[in-house]
Amino acid sequence: MICRLGPGLLAVWTVPGDESHEINLDGWEHALSAALDETGRLLALTLGARVTPGGVYADQQLVLIDLVTGGRRVLHDGWAQGPVWLPGSQRLAFSNGTTICVVNTSDGSTQELFCFSKAPVAPTEISIRPDGEGLAFLKWVGDDKRIGVVDLGSGRGRVLPVSCYSYSWWDDNTILYVLGSGLKLLDIATGKSTSLLRDLKPFVKTGALDALGEGWAEAVGAEGSIQDVGATLCAGDRVYFGAFAARPVTRRSIIPFLRRTTYDGLRGVLSMARDRSDLRLHLDQKPSAIVAINGNQTLAVHVSRRGEQGWLESNWVFVGEGAEKIPSDFGPLPRASSAVRGDLVVGAFPRQRPEGTD
Repeated sequence: MICRLGPGLLAVWTVPGDESHEINLDGWEHALSAALDETGRLLALTLGARVTPGGVYADQQLVLIDLVTGGRRVLHDGWAQGPVWLPGSQRLAFSNGTTICVVNTSDGSTQELFCFSKAPVAPTEISIRPDGEGLAFLKWVGDDKRIGVVDLGSGRGRVLPVSCYSYSWWDDNTILYVLGSGLKLLDIATGKSTSLLRDLKPFVKTGALDALGEGWAEAVGAEGSIQDVGATLCAGDRVYFGAFAARPVTRRSIIPFLRRTTYDGLRGVLSMARDRSDLRLHLDQKPSAIVAINGNQTLAVHVSRRGEQGWLESNWVFVGEGAEKIPSDFGPLPRASSAVRGDLVVGAFPRQRPEGTD
């Protein structure tokens, strides 16, 4: 499903748009995060107001909304980051800033499972383990994001000494993550990591990059090329990730006999099967987040770029089945899934002015 945030209202549509709902925010200024249950009927929504000078929403509330009847009730007053539904149940996991909590939506009771911080920290990007028996989250430690795991049955958890930029569950025992050196697999039990894809060079030998066109093989295979792997997502039998490749180009300088080197780069959202076969290009832009909706048939990709006036414009771009029917001002609202983290900004991202402008 998809959603659009407007003044005082949240519009929720199915893909390709045969069903729609309009939710009144009841005076709250912002919808901070959302989680839709497996039936597509119950929506958990974190609402916020009164932003502090530090950019924190001082007032927050987690509410449960029945999209069919319009009924709603408050599940939690205060910080409620990244709500995520536990598969096959009426329970939600969320962070109150210091502790991973689980609320039972049938009776409103809340259980505090695992305290990961003494002071409230940034969004924790919670995601449910594929078997539904555990979850992963991120804890900020200085400028690093460390991966943490919690067993939902026992409430036992730990923060692993592994930093990452982006992560996704690979299977019940393994997490796929990115940190500047390709795609890595983290074994939860041992805390050890192995490399899944260090860079794109293996695809030069197999000829897979040739099928992508756009000069990917030349950019990756050139001597002195620069490569980077970004946001990642495991969805179904495929692994999606952002990629960047640039080859050095020597150009003439305005000073005689001197030359300067620049880089011609390519950006895109790629995917491959888990055995690194069947490489595909889905979008020629670099993502900061990738989300699968519509039964993994449609990708929502968050991209940012500077507009004509210098403003930072961030928005969701949809590719795949039904993408052509999705208006440009909508964002993803995935149903409960182990592959979806719960702190996605609701609706389309607003345009941001650069610093120093009125």
